[in-house]
Amino acid sequence: MATSESLLDAIDDSLTADVHALDIDVGGVTFCGSTGIAAFVMARRRAQEQGKTLRLVNLNSCVERVLTLTGLLEHLTTPPQDLPSRRPAKRVDVRSRQPSGTGETGGMGGPQGSR
Repeated sequence: MATSESLLDAIDDSLTADVHALDIDVGGVTFCGSTGIAAFVMARRRAQEQGKTLRLVNLNSCVERVLTLTGLLEHLTTPPQDLPSRRPAKRVDVRSRQPSGTGETGGMGGPQGSR
């Protein structure tokens, strides 16, 4: 709850014209409730509306369990087939909201900055 707004703001800032794919590293997330799940779904929807891909990467057991129980695991971890990534995913550190480079399995900060 405390970080979902920061997550959505960081994603909106990251979905620039030169970004075609965004990977969100959730390895440091220690709790993911309904607000976090809703933020992940909304973020993916916003990316898709712009013709871009967004997926969660580096899932830990906490996040994987929640996504499995809600039926969202595949939806949020697999890029849509109809929106091919044309460039490597952009990495964003949500805590500082500054670009931190690019990479195939990029990501964003953990629970301190949220995703």
